[in-house]
Amino acid sequence: MTRRLRAAVAVIVVMVSAPIISAQSTSAAPSLTAHRLVLGSTPITLGAPSTWRMSVAATGLGRVRFLTPTPDGRIIATDLHNLADNTQGTLWMLSGFDPASGRFASKASFLDKLRNPNSVAFYTEPNGGATWLYVAMTDQLVRYRWKDGATAPVGAPQQIARFPDYGKPASEGGWHLTRTVTVGPDDHLYVSVGSSCDACVEKEPQRASILRMQPDGADQQVWATGLRNAVGMTWVRERLMITDMGTDHLGDDAPDETVYEAKQGGFYGWPSCYQSGGKVKADPLYPRAAGCGTVPSAVAAFPAHSAPLGIVRFADDVKDPSMRGAYLVALHGSGNGVLRRGYKVVRFRPGSRPEDVITGFQGPSAKAVARPVDVLPVGTDGFLLTDDKGGNIIWVRFAGGL
Repeated sequence: MTRRLRAAVAVIVVMVSAPIISAQSTSAAPSLTAHRLVLGSTPITLGAPSTWRMSVAATGLGRVRFLTPTPDGRIIATDLHNLADNTQGTLWMLSGFDPASGRFASKASFLDKLRNPNSVAFYTEPNGGATWLYVAMTDQLVRYRWKDGATAPVGAPQQIARFPDYGKPASEGGWHLTRTVTVGPDDHLYVSVGSSCDACVEKEPQRASILRMQPDGADQQVWATGLRNAVGMTWVRERLMITDMGTDHLGDDAPDETVYEAKQGGFYGWPSCYQSGGKVKADPLYPRAAGCGTVPSAVAAFPAHSAPLGIVRFADDVKDPSMRGAYLVALHGSGNGVLRRGYKVVRFRPGSRPEDVITGFQGPSAKAVARPVDVLPVGTDGFLLTDDKGGNIIWVRFAGGL
């Protein structure tokens, strides 16, 4: 059984396998209406279901990324500081969330001067053992002994793993510096490590993969490969669901951006194979002797350059019937805003075309007003959504007419 600590979250239950749906477009959910907010000092109008209510739960959080509940009922938000590779990242401790007002009572820095902290996870040792806070950074995974109510880490960090921490310059396609950590139902750590480039043959086996290791870092192994940048990871019982971003060098309309059910030993294509229009195809620049016939089709797909990040499946008892058993994915949006890809939150069920449920993060021009990153269900009432452009957390409440 898992010992992951997921306080205040409506935890995830079952997933049904289904054929891939083409990623040429998404459709709008019924009854998207205007919801007006002020993010920082910027007014924004988002489209969302008429039965939802939206408010700003917290602001001023820098480049806020992923949210993780703590064992004592608070929430940690990771903050990368800005778009550069830096050592100014922060873990924010958010306390006293009130679903009625939609706001946190307080926010405070829990740990700072970190190298791009993208996600954290908790694990409690069996038989009444210690609880640990894991922090995934560009160059390493560390852990701190956890103490309920603490306002700063207890003791010095223990280094659990090292990761390659360099890559191609932006002029050559750039590299991926975020790391995501989660704890599986087998009480092992799973860490995604992005590629060093847009498309290349990696020299280091840790790159473009998901690593698996024991809670103390022992027995590290490459668990799944061919994943250019699998930032979003969530467990659905025994299944690890991930988002992955496709390569840029194939143009504006390929490849699809994807959601996979990751499995041990799985190869998901990059850089030799990619998915487009629901079909797995070979990239002629990076031929693979074994071909692409064994590369699995995605569970869901989105238009090229949508940049899927956070993914979560909602429990079967949430208040909104349309969200029961559904997945939400935050599409961060293309770095080339002119393409107008992503910049929204979409809902899907395996076998059905994804549909838009929150739109409007990109205004009439190519400039983004906000960029969604992570979705965290809170009880049965709604969810929190992070925006790493403006440093905001939005509260979405299921209400009215349900």
